[in-house]
Amino acid sequence: MLPDQVFAAHGIQTRRAGSWLAINASWRGGENFSVHVHPVSGGWVDKVSGEKGNFSKLVKKLGLGEEAKIAVDKDAVEQARQASYLERAAKQKKAISIYEQAYPIGRALDPQVELHGKTASQKAYWRDAEAHIMNYLESRGGKDAAIAAGARWTTLSKREGQRPEPCIVWPIRDLENGKMIGIQREWGRGHENKRMLGSHIATKVESGGFGSHATTKVEAGGFVLQGQPNKVYLAEGMQTAAAVWRATGCITACLYDTSGMQNPPIKAISRARPGTEIVFAGDRDANRAGQTAALLGASKVASANPDLKVSVVFPPNIGEDWADMQGGVLDRLTSAAFTVVAERRRIFSGKAVPLDKGNFAVVDKCRREVRVFGSKEVDRMPEFGKPVVVARGPRGGYRVTQEQDRVLQRGVT
Repeated sequence: MLPDQVFAAHGIQTRRAGSWLAINASWRGGENFSVHVHPVSGGWVDKVSGEKGNFSKLVKKLGLGEEAKIAVDKDAVEQARQASYLERAAKQKKAISIYEQAYPIGRALDPQVELHGKTASQKAYWRDAEAHIMNYLESRGGKDAAIAAGARWTTLSKREGQRPEPCIVWPIRDLENGKMIGIQREWGRGHENKRMLGSHIATKVESGGFGSHATTKVEAGGFVLQGQPNKVYLAEGMQTAAAVWRATGCITACLYDTSGMQNPPIKAISRARPGTEIVFAGDRDANRAGQTAALLGASKVASANPDLKVSVVFPPNIGEDWADMQGGVLDRLTSAAFTVVAERRRIFSGKAVPLDKGNFAVVDKCRREVRVFGSKEVDRMPEFGKPVVVARGPRGGYRVTQEQDRVLQRGVT
C-alpha cells in the first residue's frame, strides 16, 4: 500500500497540499494539517515544528502499530514513482514542442515563411500579436534580455477553453548542461499571468538506494544572460533578471522563483574563477519569502564555494523587485550588499532574525555581514539571548519580537 492507503486503513484524515498529503500532528495535539507527507516515498515534514523523517518514524509517532511500518511496499512505491516520472517527461516534451514552434523574439515575421499561405485577416492577427509582445517588452525594458535569453513568442490559452492570447515563452534550462527542461509562459505582469510547464528544478539521483536512502541533487533551472564575468548575479524573475543585467552588464541568471533562489545551481556556479563575486539580487517581499530564499540560497553557495565572495542585496522598499525600481538600480546593487559568511565558529555581535524551516539569519550591520544558522545551532548560542528562542505561531511561522522586526526591516531584508 501507498501512504494514502495506509492512512485510510487506520482512519487518519488527509487533505491535499499541492502534490503532497497533509495530516494532523496528533502526537502533539495539532489540528491544522501541518504534517506534509510525500505520496510516494512516505517522507514527511511538520511545517510547524520543522521535524521530519521517513515513513517508519511517522508511523511510530502516530502510534499505528508494528504492522503499518511495512505497509508501504517497494513495488507499489516504484510503480508510482515511474508513473510520476512518465508524467513529468510528457510535460517536458510538450514544453519543448511549444518552444520550438514559437517565433524568436527580435526577428520580424517573414511574409514568405511564417505568414505564407495565411489569409489577410490571419496575417493581421499575427502582426497584432507580434506588436503586442514587442510593446510589452519595450515597456518593461526587457527586449534585449529576451533576445539574449533565447525567448520566443506565440499565442496560447491561459486555461483550457479560453481563446489564445499573445504569450512570451521563456526557456528553462538545466544550468549545468544547458538541456531544456521546461518553459515559463508570460502573458503580462503579475503572477496570475505566468504559467510554468515541464520542470524548473533539475533533480538527479547521484547514488542508488530506495526512498530516503537515495541521494539526490536538487538545483534550479533557468537561463543565463551573458556579460562581464567579474560578477555573477542571480535573480528570481525574468523581468527582474533583465533589470539587473541591463544595469550592471554582468552575467545574470534567472532562477524564476523563490524555490529556484533557495536551490541555486551550485555545480554551475562552482565553475566560476576563484574570487568571482556571486550576488543574490533577491526580491523584497512583504511576507519575506524573497529575502528568505535569497539568504538560504546564498548560504548554500558560500558553504560549497569558500573561494567565491557571496553576497545578498535587496531593493529599498517592501513589496518591490528590481524591475519595479524607477532608477538607482546599479547604485543599490553595488552599495547595499551584505556578504554571506559560511564559517560558523566565530560568534559575533548581531541579532538573530527568524526565517523559515527553523533557520535564522544573523545580521552584523557593522561588518555588513549575514550568516544563516539552523535553529539547533542558535539554541546553543547564549550570546543571542532569550528573544531568539521564540514561540511557534499558529501557522507554523515564528513570532518575531518588535526588536527583531525592526532589525529585519533595517537590515539585509
